[in-house]
Amino acid sequence: MKLPPQLELDGLQAYEQVRAFEGVRRQRLPWIYGGSTLLLLIYGALALDIHHSGLAVVSFVIAALCLGWAGWSARRLRLRYEKNLRFLAELQSQYGESLPWLEVERHLAALEQLQWELKQDSLPDP
Repeated sequence: MKLPPQLELDGLQAYEQVRAFEGVRRQRLPWIYGGSTLLLLIYGALALDIHHSGLAVVSFVIAALCLGWAGWSARRLRLRYEKNLRFLAELQSQYGESLPWLEVERHLAALEQLQWELKQDSLPDP
């Protein structure tokens, strides 16, 4: 069965969002959210140390707001990720293995396998 064009576009967009979230979640998201909050907390502690309590309070409040925003944003991204996964699974159950992004996944898996084999071949024998 042929996939309608609009459904194909929606599926490709969902697939791209899923792949992007998986990469960001593992690599950058914890550093971005945790790093900015940690810098504000350190800045607040240093302000307290030099007796600038007003600046320290502002820094701690902004850190708390950043932490709250990070939690909200991470939750929103996770919910969108789960929704996209359900949508892709539904499309796969309806249209089978002929979806364009599944073909891309198979090609990427074959490429990773080839890279691993080449890496193994280039290693010196013990």
